[in-house]
Amino acid sequence: IAWTRRVADAWYEMWQVFMAAYFGHVLEPYRAKLDPAIVALIEAGNKISATHYKRIEIERTQQWNSFYPILQKYDAFLCPTMPVPPIGADEDDYVYYGKFPDGLYHGIDMTAQFNSLAPCPALSVPAGWTKSDMPVGLQIVARRWRDDTALEIGAALEAVRPWAHRRPPI
Repeated sequence: IAWTRRVADAWYEMWQVFMAAYFGHVLEPYRAKLDPAIVALIEAGNKISATHYKRIEIERTQQWNSFYPILQKYDAFLCPTMPVPPIGADEDDYVYYGKFPDGLYHGIDMTAQFNSLAPCPALSVPAGWTKSDMPVGLQIVARRWRDDTALEIGAALEAVRPWAHRRPPI
């Protein structure tokens, strides 16, 4: 896929607007009780202009147009759910959304882009384990309106998975 980090950044800006639109009305009465990260999302969303938001929608269409040919050729697109092993509950997700010395983008998930960009069903299924016994997910992105394909592929994988009995350590 010829996507860059901008795909994730555009999704994040859309998420800020979403949070402001759906929860902005509770910001002032409940500010002290809200997670500071949620407050920051809402405040950032309130600062995005309608013109900028429309430009994000145009970008999203361009990104979709670059992805769509894959689904014209194949029934589904398979990719990891996360590009890194699961992080600890005490770790800050936002540490992973920066620029790193290797030049790669190390965002923690690969699902957000398919939540907002591609109007396609997406399913995550167990796909194995890391060396430290943490589960790894496989994301199945099917063609528009083909939830059945995503579910069939997921069911086939789960039927042959050798790790059904395993559970991550608590």
